[in-house]
Amino acid sequence: MAKLPTQRDETLGGYVVHGVPFPTQTDPESLAQLKKLSPIRIEQQYKITYLHSYGQDSPWFAALSNRRLLASREVVSGYTYANPRGHDMYSGRETEWIDITERKASIHAFAISARKNFCPRRLSCSRSSSSKA
Repeated sequence: MAKLPTQRDETLGGYVVHGVPFPTQTDPESLAQLKKLSPIRIEQQYKITYLHSYGQDSPWFAALSNRRLLASREVVSGYTYANPRGHDMYSGRETEWIDITERKASIHAFAISARKNFCPRRLSCSRSSSSKA
């Protein structure tokens, strides 16, 4: 049975790969040993500069960086969104920025989980025959 030559110690670093074990002969038995070859790995520095734009939300983030909190308000109805929103989600009308830093307000939040058969640990959920996955 053909054997692979011994592997050199890893040095990590650089782009050149040295000492990759490969059979000295390429007969069928030796080539079959290639299925046991570990993946070749190289270390390579990776650097990227990404320019991200906040677009129409820029005033909201600019306010936050200056310790202010802006909200979006629909002018006609007065409905206020705490998160930046360019247009009202019901009427489609453009919103205006208002400063709510000092305003007393309540925040309502919720989350939706779309996992099948999910049951929090604190609840005792039983599966009915109609909810089988």
